[in-house]
Amino acid sequence: MHRWRAAYLNELYLMFYRKKVVMFAIFSALLPIVLAVSLQALQPFLGLFAVSQSFPIEMLSIYTSIWIPLLILTITADLFPGEVGSRTMKLALLRPNSRFQVYATKAAALVTCMAGILIVLGIVTSICSFFAGTTSSFTETLGMLKAYVAAFVSMVAISSLFVFVSQFFKSASGYMVFALILFAAAKKHPSCCTISLPFHQHRIQIGICYG
Repeated sequence: MHRWRAAYLNELYLMFYRKKVVMFAIFSALLPIVLAVSLQALQPFLGLFAVSQSFPIEMLSIYTSIWIPLLILTITADLFPGEVGSRTMKLALLRPNSRFQVYATKAAALVTCMAGILIVLGIVTSICSFFAGTTSSFTETLGMLKAYVAAFVSMVAISSLFVFVSQFFKSASGYMVFALILFAAAKKHPSCCTISLPFHQHRIQIGICYG
């Protein structure tokens, strides 16, 4: 257990030094602000109340459809095929850890990174909603938290699929091409299911594609 924890912390430490992760974190903090400002600017033309109490959940569909999957594909390509291609994976296997431990710690680091990005998106989106003059009741806030937890579970399922697929590639570019095609096909597949959550008289759907 001690070895697994040390390996996990090492992977987490190395992940935060990846420029892609840092850029994802920065853009994740800016993305809700850009979306909120854009929607408010388009409000007179569209005749819609752009930012409301349900704004954090309405934006969640964008995050889980595009932003978080893009994070998963990018980081997975670096953690597995990228390290195999650059031969840095051999350094991890030289440590006193089994192959499964190496695999599990990298996957756990990916999930932790994904959770951090989702938390940043949720917090900044809620702040944008607050500064737009909308306030949420306790029930609405609880519904928002449930929606983000459900989204996190769905993204963990998707990341598990792509981590498994990445084991068959030794090139990050080859994996990215295949993963993008697989994800696009899965989004259109009839077996894709959705989780529907009621929130302030709306039904917000979070897509979950298992392939």
